[in-house]
Amino acid sequence: MIKKLEKDPCIEVQEKLKISYNALDYEQKQIFLDIACFLIGVDKRIAFYMWDACDFFPGENIEVLRFMSLIKIGDDLRLRMHDQLRDLGRAIVREENQQQPWHRSRLWDSKEALKMLKRNEGMDKIEVIDLNKGDSEGSSKVAKQDGDIYTAKQFKKLTNLRSLYMKGAHLSGDFEGSMEELKWLRWQKCPRNFEVNNFHVEELAVLELPYSEINEKWKGWRFFMMAEKLKYLDLSYCESPRKIRTSS
Repeated sequence: MIKKLEKDPCIEVQEKLKISYNALDYEQKQIFLDIACFLIGVDKRIAFYMWDACDFFPGENIEVLRFMSLIKIGDDLRLRMHDQLRDLGRAIVREENQQQPWHRSRLWDSKEALKMLKRNEGMDKIEVIDLNKGDSEGSSKVAKQDGDIYTAKQFKKLTNLRSLYMKGAHLSGDFEGSMEELKWLRWQKCPRNFEVNNFHVEELAVLELPYSEINEKWKGWRFFMMAEKLKYLDLSYCESPRKIRTSS
């Protein structure tokens, strides 16, 4: 019963809460769903850059969500949301396709995300994926295991992917035609070896590479240097790159 309630919370309560959600416009709904599925506990300033790059008008719409008591922003500027509203947001995403998670817009359950990558079909609707094992909130929880290998073929059909969160993962292959819409890449424990070709991420607004085994000679920089729209770069706890050239 507990597992059932976690997956499908009280319908009566959700129906009442959904009245407020239905009153939102498209961009406000996207921000609300992003927070519910991935961004609780995340600094709003970082998320702002991604939403701005997606033309979701975060400056105005975050205030609308706050005014409607759908989200809160703590004194530390981190995004907060009541558990029942979080559950509502996730239920709305599940309703996009109850039986086939790979036909939804967001995948925050790493088990479902990994199944989707193995199937490698019907993935064009997916916008956000969290591959962090054991990270159900999309925040900074420690994954249980690192070192998964993902190939370019697995990402080929993710043509609308705008946010990707992973940890300790290895990417390999030719990514030509993939990642071109990516706005936010959180790649914790990024490996020293970069075995990727044609990794075109020019639309990136947020790049997080904390706890990574990289320095200024890392081969991945040649692709990330092309991200001229980049607003936020996190290299905390890396191998202390001495110098990184940035465009003006």
